[in-house]
Amino acid sequence: MPKQHMYILFHIYPDSAENGTEEVKLLGVYSTEAAAIEARERYADMCGFDRCPPDCFHIDRYTVDEDANFTDGFRSWKEST
Repeated sequence: MPKQHMYILFHIYPDSAENGTEEVKLLGVYSTEAAAIEARERYADMCGFDRCPPDCFHIDRYTVDEDANFTDGFRSWKEST
């Protein structure tokens, strides 16, 4: 059976507090990259989003039913330093 994919559209931009953090919005999950691109174009014209540069929109591809990240566990930032 061929692997299925999903495409997740995020809007990511620096936090207005300018403390080095980012504000992340999950905008949608799509069955094709084309659908995610169409959604990105719709959002780009909406209030608020229209004031942000195009590179604030990110489309990530994930394989369905497959671990994507942290397959060996994780450490907190505090534990890592």
